[in-house]
Amino acid sequence: MSPAPYAREVMGMSSAERGLGGMMPPNQGMTNMDDMGSTSKPYANNQNQRQLELAGQNVRQNTMSARPQAAADAMGQVRKATTEQSTAQTFMTRKATDVIYNRMEQMGGGSALMQLNSIMTSPQRESFVNNIATSKKMFEGSAPELGQVIAEANRYRA
Repeated sequence: MSPAPYAREVMGMSSAERGLGGMMPPNQGMTNMDDMGSTSKPYANNQNQRQLELAGQNVRQNTMSARPQAAADAMGQVRKATTEQSTAQTFMTRKATDVIYNRMEQMGGGSALMQLNSIMTSPQRESFVNNIATSKKMFEGSAPELGQVIAEANRYRA
């Protein structure tokens, strides 16, 4: 610590003891040499120094707010990508459903579905399900005896 500031403080107390307290300022004061800025100098233009201080404050504030802004931007990008993907999926699902529906209508699908529904709710259901299971086993090749039985049956028909 420099002895000059302490000397200025003690000088005020010394003057007060001598009865000269009214002549001294209430604080120790500061010389222009100790003041690094131009705010206390009435003859100097303070605009340049003030602009530099404000520019430094601007940099500090921008740095402090950059991280939350980057996080919010990243979350927004994820939300946007998710929405775009969901929209594309929904569009493709609707398109596929429309194509299937139109194809079924061209092939008389409505009546075929009604016929299938009537079979599935009738007493013929067990026979129908059994025929499907048998055909499936034949085509998979897991029950070759079924194919042999049908081949023999077809041989005697001809």
